[in-house]
Amino acid sequence: MILLSLYIKMYGMKKYRFRYGKIVYLLLALVVAAAFAGGIWNVYNFVVYLPDTFKAITYMVIALLTFFLAILGLSIMIYGRYVISGDYLYTCFGFIKTKSKIADVTQIVHFKKSDKLVVYNKNGEYLVIVISPAEYEDFILNMRGINREIVYESKIDGEDTPEQ
Repeated sequence: MILLSLYIKMYGMKKYRFRYGKIVYLLLALVVAAAFAGGIWNVYNFVVYLPDTFKAITYMVIALLTFFLAILGLSIMIYGRYVISGDYLYTCFGFIKTKSKIADVTQIVHFKKSDKLVVYNKNGEYLVIVISPAEYEDFILNMRGINREIVYESKIDGEDTPEQ
């Protein structure tokens, strides 16, 4: 356990890719396609209405916003992940990042029936970790390597599992 925490501190970070469902990927792909189509349509309208300054500016602003939406959707599809770096757990939705202090984590619970991993903080907040179940153990070990006070539990439908 000590070697694991030294490894993380020395080499920086450990990454866990989001495990999106097929429907989420489909919806993200639809958003990206619609945003690119909207951007192209608004660039076309910008060129058509170039003599009318107000309309041209309006179309260009809308085109920029739709291209931004397309890039955001692509980045969420490609770069959605959790990163354990230093003393923080980062949740990355594309280029949008949030961070939580690992020292504030009190408990990690694996709900067996729904196969969900949930991280609880001192202030009562929680974060559902959406990664591959094969990575749960590695994720828990990395978190506990940084904060040894984290309690790990397995539960079935909110009830404690029997001691083994």
